[in-house]
Amino acid sequence: MAVYTKISEPVLHDFINAYDIGALQAYEGIQAGVSNTNYHVFTEKGRYVLTLFEPHRVNVGDVPFFAGYADHLAKFGLPAPAIIKTKEGKRLRELENRPAILSEFLHGEDVKRNALTPAHCRAAGELLGRMHKAGDDYQPVKGNGYSLDRWEDWGRSLKLNEIKRGLKALVEDELKHIKHHWPHNMQGGAIHGDFFPDNVFFKDGEVSGLIDFHFACTDFYIYDVAIAINAWCFDDDAVFKQARYDAFIEGYQSIQKLDKDEWHYLPFMLRAAALRFVLSRAEEFLSYEEGDEMTPHDPHAFIKRLEHFRHE
Repeated sequence: MAVYTKISEPVLHDFINAYDIGALQAYEGIQAGVSNTNYHVFTEKGRYVLTLFEPHRVNVGDVPFFAGYADHLAKFGLPAPAIIKTKEGKRLRELENRPAILSEFLHGEDVKRNALTPAHCRAAGELLGRMHKAGDDYQPVKGNGYSLDRWEDWGRSLKLNEIKRGLKALVEDELKHIKHHWPHNMQGGAIHGDFFPDNVFFKDGEVSGLIDFHFACTDFYIYDVAIAINAWCFDDDAVFKQARYDAFIEGYQSIQKLDKDEWHYLPFMLRAAALRFVLSRAEEFLSYEEGDEMTPHDPHAFIKRLEHFRHE
């Protein structure tokens, strides 16, 4: 989350009047995150989150898929933020020339990576399993905008050796391996695509919230699992934590069993997911200019993950 677009109080007041949530009392920008503009909104009836989807970060044509997926999960009883409808029944609107949604506020907070325990990881695995179960019934389809074609574009265009000597050759080698062995006909459906600890809230030791659906798409479930393992099962020094991994897999399997093909391709997908974040973070890192609103992620943590899985 972040604040790229400033909103005046009169404009927001008029926007809120379209909902049956009482009059606007206060609002404040949410500084965390990188992709969209977000505000906490306080009205006579409660607290909400306003999201404006930024055209330079998100394909605005994909917003109905993201919003619909979050709403779908909420209807299945998952702790995703339900989207608030206007008095006329609209979920998706426009504010300051950007697609905008108002959603319920989720209580809880994320757990920092070094504070994660196997219990947190088991709960996260269960949550992802429940999401994939629910995703089977989500009918809209959206291609993955961060798929192999984009990785290859980044591999060709980015000056990767400016980040680390030899990274260009490592990425080229990995891309050849992944392109040659990429599977077909795996179990799939709607996936989150960015299932990181900062997108999952806990309260009193229990999962209480799930946010940030702007990477959601239709893809293999095992790829989503691999992204999550990369995100949850390493510490801040990019050291793999076996106990976290075991707990995450146990939690996922308690809801959604991995089939034979998924077990076979899991090591491969762990490498692929690590590479995806090496490249996306490298693109952020190399294109960053002083004064930019967004602080780029450091790609080195995922370079270490990729090296770990290449030697497994």
